[in-house]
Amino acid sequence: MRALFVTNQLKTQFYHALASRMRALGVPVSWISVSERWTDYLKAEGWRDDDILSLPRFGAEWSRPWTVGAQDIARLARIEATAEVGLKNILVMDRELSKKPSAETEGYIPVVTREIERFVLEKGVTHGFGEPTWAPEMITSEVLRAHGRSYYMHHPVRIPSSRVGFYEGIFHDTLVEFAPAGDTSRTIAQEAIAAVCERGQRPYYFARNMNPHRFKRHWLNEASVAIARGGEARHDHSVPGLLTRSRRRIVARRRAAQVQRSGMFIAPPANASRPFVLILLHKQPEASVDVFGGALSNQLEVIRALARVLPYEFEIWVKEHAHSLGDRALSYYRDLACIPGVRLIDPNADTFGLIPRAALTASVAGTACMEAGVMGYPAITFGRVFFAPLLVSDGVNPFAMTRAGMSALLERGRCWRDDPQRQARTLDFITGCVAQSGEGRIGDPVSDPTCIEPSNIERVAQLTVELMRATAAPGSSQKGRAR
Repeated sequence: MRALFVTNQLKTQFYHALASRMRALGVPVSWISVSERWTDYLKAEGWRDDDILSLPRFGAEWSRPWTVGAQDIARLARIEATAEVGLKNILVMDRELSKKPSAETEGYIPVVTREIERFVLEKGVTHGFGEPTWAPEMITSEVLRAHGRSYYMHHPVRIPSSRVGFYEGIFHDTLVEFAPAGDTSRTIAQEAIAAVCERGQRPYYFARNMNPHRFKRHWLNEASVAIARGGEARHDHSVPGLLTRSRRRIVARRRAAQVQRSGMFIAPPANASRPFVLILLHKQPEASVDVFGGALSNQLEVIRALARVLPYEFEIWVKEHAHSLGDRALSYYRDLACIPGVRLIDPNADTFGLIPRAALTASVAGTACMEAGVMGYPAITFGRVFFAPLLVSDGVNPFAMTRAGMSALLERGRCWRDDPQRQARTLDFITGCVAQSGEGRIGDPVSDPTCIEPSNIERVAQLTVELMRATAAPGSSQKGRAR
């Protein structure tokens, strides 16, 4: 067995601590670095240069005008034959590469794919770990998949949020099963369900992300790094330039003030005169919508498509994410308000108070839909999600839906509340999530310093090695809890 980690900004410090403990437990580790900054960091922490593939070293090659050769075409076709998504789609889903002219990214996929495949095979990597946020991470997942190996994301199972599981591949629709469920798992599941249903408990990471526009001290450190190492960042697209980041923060604060003064949002009416579908917007850009949503990541157009097939009596209550004010211009909300039947709900309204009143709760892939399912209320997602058994449906595509199909979906939602088997299915599902996870926190030491505490690293490292051993055993199978 050999593990591979892909660097991801400040989260690299957590991965380093985790990988170091895994190495001490006998697992060799290699790295793919998207930045010279993090390459130097890893080397300073004692990782050998020949165990690190530093992608920026090939930046000059992918930046020049590119002519795709026969070998490149054959390689890309071979990898796409088993891929979850097309390689062009990866460029679309990457939040920064998608902003660049295609002529500037033409050579990126062939060069990066070639080097990642060479490195993976040379090192004998069996298990990859990282996020699905950036193109190099998604390419790594597809390269491993093409060679019968797997890429995993550490992530909370959401309910309970204090437990970490493993999601296979680019998307969030497969929670890997590698351990049996027992009575302890069932007890923890019962407590987690009660915490949501009786106390309205939100994931711990929800509160961690409050006040997104408040000044953060680590911005000063990042600014000094950008100034001191500016030339090295030219081939690291995951961290925009200092001026770009500063401009975006200023624009976001100005937008937030404009939107809050606009009067666009209303308090939810105490007594709705018409039935409604509750749409919970995602913060964007974010992997949970840009990647997990795929072609349905344009939330404005998804809502417009839904309005086209929704019965006339229904309204659409759109609630902005409390962390997203400033991400979208005032014109975005004006466009939403022009969609027939749409009401823009105050972002600070109590989501748990709205869910029971809605005919359906919907989002691209949001935790609130999982919470709705656990509480016994009908919910759908537009993306494919691992918690599909708790939903009326996932992967709902309003662009392909007819009015009759929408009516049938609403009828299934009406029946959902009274399903006598629903509570038992919910408990079974959450019990399974608990069994396939362990206590732990995943993050970076700036936003969550507890993630690099030795006790947390020990728990997550032991769990990760357990996963590797279970999935590397002859005849082992990896099943997802959603499909």
